[in-house]
Amino acid sequence: MPLEQTKIQANLAVSRVELARHLGRRLRYLRAQLAITQEELASRAGIDRARLSKMETGKCLPCLATLARLACCLGVGLADLLHAVPDATRDPACDTDVSETSQLT
Repeated sequence: MPLEQTKIQANLAVSRVELARHLGRRLRYLRAQLAITQEELASRAGIDRARLSKMETGKCLPCLATLARLACCLGVGLADLLHAVPDATRDPACDTDVSETSQLT
């Protein structure tokens, strides 16, 4: 594999990890604003709580359909899930190594 292609793939992998972490922080922040549990949000969105937990900790990146359901349940648009999360809500647990991020769920 050419060196340039390897660099591009490495950058895409880092971008996926960063995106998964950002979306996780955003999901957790929005859920906290509604004062609902993971169990409640997962039930509303039609996913299991363990899967939502992985999303919130940045360990998996949900597919677009799942993101759309979560956004609807949180009362926001898809674009709102990409907005920055205030620093005060940042969770150090999201700064761990992400080995499952390449999976779409």
